[in-house]
Amino acid sequence: MRIALLAALVAGAACADSSSYGSPARLVVGASVTVIVNSLRPMQLTARVLDTGGRVVPGSRVHYELQSGAPLRLSATGVATCVRSGDAVVRAVSGALVAPVVVRCRPVDRVRSMRMLNLLAGGPPQELPFEAVDSAGRPVALLAGYVTIRDSGTARVQGTRVAGITSGTTSLDIRIGERTAHASVHVYALAETFDSIQPGQHLAVSVRLASGAARAWQLPAGREPYFITVIRHGDERPTFRMTVIGANCSPGLDAVSYFCSAREGARVVTSSPLAAQSAEQVSGALAVWRQDEP
Repeated sequence: MRIALLAALVAGAACADSSSYGSPARLVVGASVTVIVNSLRPMQLTARVLDTGGRVVPGSRVHYELQSGAPLRLSATGVATCVRSGDAVVRAVSGALVAPVVVRCRPVDRVRSMRMLNLLAGGPPQELPFEAVDSAGRPVALLAGYVTIRDSGTARVQGTRVAGITSGTTSLDIRIGERTAHASVHVYALAETFDSIQPGQHLAVSVRLASGAARAWQLPAGREPYFITVIRHGDERPTFRMTVIGANCSPGLDAVSYFCSAREGARVVTSSPLAAQSAEQVSGALAVWRQDEP
């Protein structure tokens, strides 16, 4: 599911000589006319009274009124508490100035994580590996939250996507309302083979196979375990099948990954699942992380 993250509301106040302010001309509530609330806890709506020059007029009094819409507990000072999912229209009033704001209540009960995101260095970005759900387990699509990445030199957040920058490991954290989730991020550098992969290294080879074709990739034997997975290309082409031979493997984190200990002669065989008469090709990347320690 696509997660539509919106920027969190940030309010600020300017400091200047009070004699430099003009008459109140405009009332602005937050950063936009819509506020996304993913919590059932109280939150403060923040309004600013601006003069004709766009400067904040200090000392201005603002009160709030619930105009219509979903149930919303609202104090005169702008403390809003969502009762359930729905939309409510609130008016902020300061003298003759009035500003409407739509409060979209979308309570989030839990944020699910894919736990692990695998990317190609310089490859196409992928969607954030999180899904928010309500108390009934239904996806919540309208979200306001924060995403932080531990090492932006390894991967970078681009809106609701994550792009790999250079090979290595980092992590993502997301906060929506009071809920948080965590995922590790692994970025793989493209290579021709895995023959010289070292402990701690993340490598990937690009695979493109005609229907009925197969290719084998050697894995160096060693004490360090391997994590092996498939990364799809940005297009919608079918991806290849993967079989590990000459290694002791256990299931990975999804249907296309394994944790393996490689013996002498270990190899990964990639093959096309398409019938031999098909003119279509399969493509993707075979990604291997040789871990640091047994």
